[in-house]
Order: sequence, then structure tokens, then C-alpha cells
Amino acid sequence: MTRKIIEEHGGKMKVESVVGRGSSFQMIIPEKTPVSSHRKPAEEPAEVQAGQPA
Repeated sequence: MTRKIIEEHGGKMKVESVVGRGSSFQMIIPEKTPVSSHRKPAEEPAEVQAGQPA
């Protein structure tokens, strides 16, 4: 589940494990997330003119 969330945000996950010492997890997510191909970008709000209903 964590891997899917990281990848959907354009990030990467790395796991290293050493027997008897434990595991190390590294997750990297970029500052700006690209829009996924399966999600629509947010629509821009429509302009509202004075005296006109929204």
C-alpha cells in the first residue's frame, strides 16, 4: 500500500535488510507531483461577473 501511494506521487521507495540488524526504508517524493494519467487535473474556477449568478 505504501509503495503504491509513493509511486502515485512520482516518488520512489527503497528497502535494505540485514539479517540480525533490521531493515532500512527510504522514501523519496518530489516537491511538485506530476498529474497522474488516471486523474483529471483540477478545473479552473469560472469567472463571476458583477451582478451575474455564479
